[in-house]
Amino acid sequence: DAKSTLSDSDRAYAVGYIEGSLSHLRIQQNINNTVKNMGKLPRHISQFLRDQLLWTRSQVQKNPNDRYWKAVGLVQAQFDGLVQGYRAADGKQDTAHCELGLAYINSNNEVGDLKAHWLQDPTDGVPSRNKFDKEVTTELPVLY
Repeated sequence: DAKSTLSDSDRAYAVGYIEGSLSHLRIQQNINNTVKNMGKLPRHISQFLRDQLLWTRSQVQKNPNDRYWKAVGLVQAQFDGLVQGYRAADGKQDTAHCELGLAYINSNNEVGDLKAHWLQDPTDGVPSRNKFDKEVTTELPVLY
């Protein structure tokens, strides 16, 4: 509705909330399958994902008039809504854990690169310097 008093960010959050609450069972199945197939998320990678979420939020706050960061902020608002909708429908109390789990499955394609960057042998869990010095980045994809 063009006369709505809701901001674009509020609308994106609402869409994410609805998505999270209606699809919480499928999201949980996806998380379970991802963890089962990819194994426990190494500490370095979970910290990287946390840092990325915090950094993204800080950039959105620091650049409220930048078109790019406004768009990223809408994706972030949708993601926040998804986390809260999933948490509410599934009875989860730990928002940070839900957020990290959803960030993990959203970063599914990049986790192998992150493991290769942080670990000598991506399966052994022992941190070391990778023989290749490369920059690793990830982003939150648009969910739907």
